Amino acid sequence: MFFWSTREGNATARIQMSNVSVRLVTVFPRRPKISRSAKNQITMKVNQELLSYATVSADAGIPVVAGIPLVASLSTLRVESPCCWFNLREFATANRDCFVRITLEGAITPDHPSHEFSPQPLNDLQILAIVNQSPVLPWVDAIEALRRIRYMTPESGRFSFFGGYKPFHFVFPT
Repeated sequence: MFFWSTREGNATARIQMSNVSVRLVTVFPRRPKISRSAKNQITMKVNQELLSYATVSADAGIPVVAGIPLVASLSTLRVESPCCWFNLREFATANRDCFVRITLEGAITPDHPSHEFSPQPLNDLQILAIVNQSPVLPWVDAIEALRRIRYMTPESGRFSFFGGYKPFHFVFPT
């Protein structure tokens, strides 16, 4: 879901979901940066705004992942396109924007041979573990956590007319 306080967080939703507990995982979709010189390779950028969001979210116990489709053009993007998923916690120590080069088969290629930072895509078991690490929250607590996270990130006021990066959330009823 894409969270709106006035929709999923309104009084009607609170009443309808009052007996429901959920696990949350926040997801930032990333657009592939396409290389003209390396036809079988794309680049994913993770900037400071995403890292700030992931830090605040981690403090609330809600994991944050980034996903990128493994496609080299808009014309090849499909619902069934394979994707790579990354736990943004792996990027937490970076004090700068991060770029991850990925082949269309999902292999990571280092930016430079001297770079030690090379986050790896998550496999299905790792994704399941991330979901299971998310706390079980009553619906009302889940929506309050999402509100708090959104307003605690340093960038929440920046470019508020445009709104900055907006994640969506996987909601897993328990």
